[in-house]
Amino acid sequence: MKFSRGAFTLLFLSLQAVAAPADTSAKSPGREADNNPSSPVRQARQLIIDKKFFEAEKVLQKLKDSPLHKGEANFYLGLATLSNTTLNRNQVVIRAANYFKASARAGFYLPIGEWADYPVRQSSYCDVNWKATGELLKSKKAEDLEPAANLLKNIIAVDVSAHSAGRELGQLYLRTGQTPRAIELYQQILEAYPGRNQDLYNLNLDFLDLYLPEHAGRILDCLNNVTPDSLTPLEMLLMARSHFVLGHDSLACSLYDKCLDRLDAVTAGEILRDALDIFFVADRIAYSRATTSAEKRDFFRRLWRSRDLPTGLSYNGRLAEHYRRLIYAKNYLFTKSGNGYDDRGSIYIKHGEPDKKVHESGTLVSARTIGENQYVENESWLYYKYPHNFIFHFARRASSFDKIEYLMGAHRPYHGPGGPTDAYGKPVNPLEIYCSRDDFDPFYGMVCIESSPDMVSIMQMERDILEPARTLGETTETYNPYQGTKPLDYYYYTADFISRDPNSRFYLFYGLPLRNLKTSEDSLSTVDYECALHLYDRDWQEAAGVEDKRRYQLNPSPDEVGKGSLVIDRQAVDLPPGPYHLVVRVKDLNSDYVGLYRDSIEVTRYEPDKFNVSQILLATEVKKLQAGQKAGKFTRGELDIMALPSRTFRRDQKVFVYCEIYYLNGDSLGRKNYNIDFSVNAERLDKSLISKIFSPFGRLLGQKEQDNSITMTFAHVQEDPGKIMQQEYISMDISESPPGKYSLELHVTDTATGEAVGRDAVFYIVKPD
Repeated sequence: MKFSRGAFTLLFLSLQAVAAPADTSAKSPGREADNNPSSPVRQARQLIIDKKFFEAEKVLQKLKDSPLHKGEANFYLGLATLSNTTLNRNQVVIRAANYFKASARAGFYLPIGEWADYPVRQSSYCDVNWKATGELLKSKKAEDLEPAANLLKNIIAVDVSAHSAGRELGQLYLRTGQTPRAIELYQQILEAYPGRNQDLYNLNLDFLDLYLPEHAGRILDCLNNVTPDSLTPLEMLLMARSHFVLGHDSLACSLYDKCLDRLDAVTAGEILRDALDIFFVADRIAYSRATTSAEKRDFFRRLWRSRDLPTGLSYNGRLAEHYRRLIYAKNYLFTKSGNGYDDRGSIYIKHGEPDKKVHESGTLVSARTIGENQYVENESWLYYKYPHNFIFHFARRASSFDKIEYLMGAHRPYHGPGGPTDAYGKPVNPLEIYCSRDDFDPFYGMVCIESSPDMVSIMQMERDILEPARTLGETTETYNPYQGTKPLDYYYYTADFISRDPNSRFYLFYGLPLRNLKTSEDSLSTVDYECALHLYDRDWQEAAGVEDKRRYQLNPSPDEVGKGSLVIDRQAVDLPPGPYHLVVRVKDLNSDYVGLYRDSIEVTRYEPDKFNVSQILLATEVKKLQAGQKAGKFTRGELDIMALPSRTFRRDQKVFVYCEIYYLNGDSLGRKNYNIDFSVNAERLDKSLISKIFSPFGRLLGQKEQDNSITMTFAHVQEDPGKIMQQEYISMDISESPPGKYSLELHVTDTATGEAVGRDAVFYIVKPD
């Protein structure tokens, strides 16, 4: 016998006021008494295992009405009956169901993990318990609620997937006000099937994974009265999820962090299931290497710190945003399969709300596709990205939206003798669907007016347009904590130099294109911006941070400012050497544009008294300070260096290559000599470039020219042997150099010791506007 979820619902509503008290013991009456191997119930159980069903029945019939043994005796009678060959199938089912009901009424149920190797078909056992459950619930009597729950536990103990018994029991507990028992069941199932969180969600666990406000409130009402120290990690996660649902982000993040403090394997699996959609390949590899709960805890902490941005919030804004998206997907992009949401949900969790969305209904799908002719829907999502937008197409297939490779896949008209038609036989243009996406990309508007389309060419062109979504779009994520802002593109360039031991001096040079900035309302000759620089260690603990608001005075003749003009500025901090994560935020204070960049850097170790060379700094100008001139923000030692963050030089500019040399060793006379090998490489190279490379110090020792590279060697003497730092730069006239990418290498050799240090850099040459 089968029964519907509606049968449960009717009974839930009638039994809420008489819900059974929570059973926290998870034990069955009589179990202690029958643990004795010499117990007659134990003996009958062994007879069943030995397939001596008739002998077992004889023993159990004498015990089935005993107050001490009634629960287990009737349970084992049900098992023995399932293997009775003297009865027909219908008789077996009815008799076994009655025995299981009697056992359940006596308070017995089979705990998870206690199913032995009984010689009965498990599917028959589950079917009969399911039938007995339905009969009890049909009665709509309050006293039948607990026996029905016990029968569902019998099924769960044998097969967590059978008849979705776990889901039904969990919903029964929740709808009758027994939330603690639902939470306990949730944890028991996870513990019994470690590592199968995703499978279990599909089969059993969505009764505590609905992400509805009323559901969240019920969980909090239950757990708020529990002493915090007595909460399990899973209960803390359930509370955190509930607070996320209700919008209490700060409290939710705090509970999430406490959950990580006491993380166990069961809860780690649940957290993993929540986060999988934003995992990169490196994240999956890193998590697979985390074998202990402590390692998984550290992994999740690093994950959320690495995805967050410095917004000034007291909690992790990226974590809160992730759960906001997850909750939205589970509520509005719902499907019964997978993790509770369709392909749109996976994209939404990665990238948030699309910048543009088109939703259509009325596209007719053929009977062969979903079993019957009916109107279905399709959607397209557009995300504005640089340099290529992300476009995703979805079409409804049965009960969910699936991602489709081409937009044509959302349009499946009838095909008759005269060509494609709608449901009424009217001819249709199969490309009309493209017209509704004409503002996504000009390609769609062009295609929709084609009279004789070349489908092969159209699909090839569309493939190129959709490629960014298929590659980067599905393997990256989008997080902009500054809602309502637009992306601000800018350039940045990093370099480090020696500083006070044991730190190095780290510089971030950034350039803001003037065309992207809005002038101030009180002065059309100024722009205002803010730059925040934050550096984090390997574990994403903040190591340094600085934020400044700046005002820049424009050229007195704004019309003379070219499109390539940059507002150049810098931030600087002292850091211990080593690897760091870099996060840079630049905001135009006169508009709603914000630029966010992340990077990984390695700060050089400059050891005291040890020969070394700084990183290379590319600049448009290097000038020596005049007598009495004060040092500025771009001053190093005795030089002003105007760095170019874009590393892109016009041919009417000079390229300056700057570095610093530290702790040269003296020869027998105390002199400090060094050689510099300077190489330039490019696919196309100006053959006269050698004569246009200038160094203010030293003499040319030699030069070497190959097809795509030139190398020059200079001999130098440190002017002041008493200094620990020697500043060095080389300039290049690129007025006749072909446009393109250039790489350069610089090797400095301390002639006293023969020790050499190399540095390299890349720059670009373009034609003047």
